[in-house]
Amino acid sequence: MNCRKIPASLLPTLVNLFSVSLEQLLGMEKMPAKRGPASALQRQIEQISRMPRNRQKMIAEVLEALIKQQSA
Repeated sequence: MNCRKIPASLLPTLVNLFSVSLEQLLGMEKMPAKRGPASALQRQIEQISRMPRNRQKMIAEVLEALIKQQSA
């Protein structure tokens, strides 16, 4: 691993440039714990995201109708 020394005064500039927190930039941020397997809904959403746009739109319209019906 390469280590470079940079002036601390550059850190705010780098944080803004890369749109990350200082902890992320310095590699100090804890990584989120590994999650369990994806839920059935998450797997379905991933499958839908690989479908053609017109199919995605049709599914989105059906979902919107069901959500509206449920909240009415």
